[in-house]
Amino acid sequence: MGAILSPLAYWQDGDMKRPTFPSSEKAKEAADLVVGRLASAHADVLKLTSADRAA
Repeated sequence: MGAILSPLAYWQDGDMKRPTFPSSEKAKEAADLVVGRLASAHADVLKLTSADRAA
């Protein structure tokens, strides 16, 4: 019988990422890091200047 791996799946830059981890705890740690990276990337995209808002 093989090892049981915990998967993590998410989209990044148009690609589906599907890493696996040796435990659910490790998968949760990785998921927390991914959420933080994706959230900050989206925040950077959404920043508007005053001129952008006025347009």
